[in-house]
Amino acid sequence: MKTGAMLAATWIAAAVPALAQPKADKGRAASDEERATMETADKLSPSVVSIQPVWDDYDSGVKHEETGEGSGVIIDPEGHVVTNFHVAGHAKKLIVTLWNKEKIGADLVGGDAYTDLAVIKLHLDELKATNLTWASLGDSEQVQVGQSVLAIGSPLGLKQTATKGIVSNAERFFSGEFRLPSGERTGAFNTWIQTDAPLNPGNSGGPLVNNRGEVIGINSRSAGADGLGFAVPINIAKDVAEKLIKQGKVVRSWIGVELQPMEDFTEFFKAEGGEGVLVSSVVKDSPADRAGVKTGDVLLEWDGKKTSARFASDVPAVRRLMADTAPGGEVQLRLLRGGKEVRVKATTESLEPEIGEEFECRSWRCSVRGMTRYLALARKMSTTAGVLVMGVDEAGPANRSDLRFGDVILKFDGEPVAGLDEFKKKFQASVDAKKPTVLLAVQRGKAQNLVVLENDYKRE
Repeated sequence: MKTGAMLAATWIAAAVPALAQPKADKGRAASDEERATMETADKLSPSVVSIQPVWDDYDSGVKHEETGEGSGVIIDPEGHVVTNFHVAGHAKKLIVTLWNKEKIGADLVGGDAYTDLAVIKLHLDELKATNLTWASLGDSEQVQVGQSVLAIGSPLGLKQTATKGIVSNAERFFSGEFRLPSGERTGAFNTWIQTDAPLNPGNSGGPLVNNRGEVIGINSRSAGADGLGFAVPINIAKDVAEKLIKQGKVVRSWIGVELQPMEDFTEFFKAEGGEGVLVSSVVKDSPADRAGVKTGDVLLEWDGKKTSARFASDVPAVRRLMADTAPGGEVQLRLLRGGKEVRVKATTESLEPEIGEEFECRSWRCSVRGMTRYLALARKMSTTAGVLVMGVDEAGPANRSDLRFGDVILKFDGEPVAGLDEFKKKFQASVDAKKPTVLLAVQRGKAQNLVVLENDYKRE
C-alpha cells in the first residue's frame, strides 16, 4: 500500500543525516566559512517553501486521496514556484507553507515528468505578509567539482533546514531507466549535479545553492545510505519553467530512435574521431523508420547541427537538441552507415507523455489507464487502442472475473475501444443502464481472452 510520502516526496530516499555536532561556545566568534554559510542560508530561506500536495491515488483499483510533502523555491515576483514533478505534478490541491509559517494555496501551472520538474503559482491574494521574496538563479554551466553547496528544504515534516556538502560530480549520468513513483521515466534530457549534502524525504523540489546564494539546482533524489544526492541543473530548470509558465507544458519532438554513446563503438562502426552518436534502435513505423534510418547508423548531424556523444554523459544534450525541434517539421539527418555517408529526411512528431490518465471503474472495483505510445511499445502492441488495467481489488467483481493487472481492454460488449475517453462513455452507459454484466475482449500477453464481468452497483 503506497503512502502519501512514498508517492509525492520520497523519491528522495532517506539519506544519511549529518551527525550532530557539539554546540559551539556562545562566546566563540564564527569563522569566515561559518559566516558565509549562515549568510547564504539567511539569504535563500525566505524564498523556500514547504509544499503539501493532495492527489488521487488508485491503489488496488479504488480511488482515494493521498497527501505528501515536498519543497520548492519561489523564482519571480508573480509567485511562481519551481519544484519536482513527483511532488506536485499529479496534485489536485496544493497547500504551501512560507518561511514565516504562513499557509496559502497554490495552483499547478504545469509539470514535466521527463525532467522531474513542475511549476506551481501561489495564491498571492491570500498573502498576509507584506513582502514576497524570490531566489536568485545561477548558471549550472559554471558548477565545479569540489565547490561548497547548501541543500535547503523541509525534510521529514520538519521546519526549514539546510544541509551542507560539496559538488562531487557536475554532470552525473544515469544509464538505467529511472522512474518516478507514479511510473514515468525521467532524466532522458538532462544530467544531474551530484552532491554529498544530505537529502531526506521532503527535500524534493528544494534548491541546491552555491556560496553566493544562487540556486544552481533543484534537489530531486538521493542514493539513500550512500549519502549522495542529485539535483536537476538550474539551467534545465529555467528552460522548463519558462515553457511551463508560457504554455502549461513542454512540447518536444520525437522520431523514434534510441541513442548510445560512441565510446565503445567507434572502430566497429567506422566513425573516425569518435564523432556522432550511435542509433541503437529504431521504433517500427516511426518517423525515423519511415525515413529509412537503420539500427547501427551513426547520426552525425541533425538538421545541419553536429551531434556528438562520445561518452554517456553527452547523450542527454543530443536528445535535447532533437527534442527542441518543433513537432511536425521536416529535418535532415546526416548519417554514417558502413563507413559511407547517407542523408535522409524525417518529419518529426510530438513526444507524448509516457503515462496516461487513470480512471476508477467503481462498480468493477478496478482502475484503468489510457494507453500511450510508450505503453503500447512496452507491450509490443502496434496500436494505442484500448485501455490498460492497473489496479484490481481482490474482493471485487473484476478480480472474481479474472481481469488482471496488465490486461488491455480492446472491446466493450463487442465494440472496439479506441481510447480512454471512449471507454469512459461505454462504462458510464452500462452503469446508467444498470446492466448486470458486460463482455470484455482483453489482450493478455500474446493472447486475447473474453471476460464476462458483473457490475456491483452497491459501489456506485
